[in-house]
Amino acid sequence: MGTLLLNSKGLNTKTGTEIIYRELLKIVPEGLSNKTLYAVSLPEYDVDEAIIDNCTGIMGMDRTQIHLSSEGLPKDYIPGFIYVTEGNTFEVLQYMRVQGIVDYIREQFVNNPGMIYIGSSAGAMISGKDIMLAADFDPNYTGMIDLTALGLFEGTIIPHYEPEQLKMYLECTEEHILRRYDKIYSVGDKEAVVIKQISGRTIALFEENGEGRKIWAERENIKE
Repeated sequence: MGTLLLNSKGLNTKTGTEIIYRELLKIVPEGLSNKTLYAVSLPEYDVDEAIIDNCTGIMGMDRTQIHLSSEGLPKDYIPGFIYVTEGNTFEVLQYMRVQGIVDYIREQFVNNPGMIYIGSSAGAMISGKDIMLAADFDPNYTGMIDLTALGLFEGTIIPHYEPEQLKMYLECTEEHILRRYDKIYSVGDKEAVVIKQISGRTIALFEENGEGRKIWAERENIKE
């Protein structure tokens, strides 16, 4: 199983790229010079150039290391990172299904322990069990009925929410809906969460401020 790096702002933004790069260097301290990135974004969002500019300018990657979903699925190599964009959650998931990206990511994530899935906002929620809760935040323009997502972990995550906001959201959500998920996390706009399997357990590591320094700590799941 691979590792999940989830946040709320994408590689199409300077802030999102800086957060993602900072956390990637903790997971891959040797750097990104020998890694390839498969970036999933919708053509109509017109963010490919921004992703390229930020990955080369902020993360120091070469253009040859970046493969865009508009160029098709990777065929001759296994990417070190797979990134899924922010946007309308239903639109992003539908695009991924039509392009065969859903099955591709599942296969790569299961078979390559070193794989890192990077999901921003919509891409973060799509990493979980389903996108049912997205209906509270995004209009379902696609008319999607099957809300099954990637299922890279048996839970879900609410982007753009701090712990206090998540607590209020859970209090207002029907219990039978909450019981669908083993874990319900949130991630704010200025942080990231890393989810990985450790000794058979799903562990979520959040970056928090402590006495002026950055630390990794497992934050208690508010649902439990």
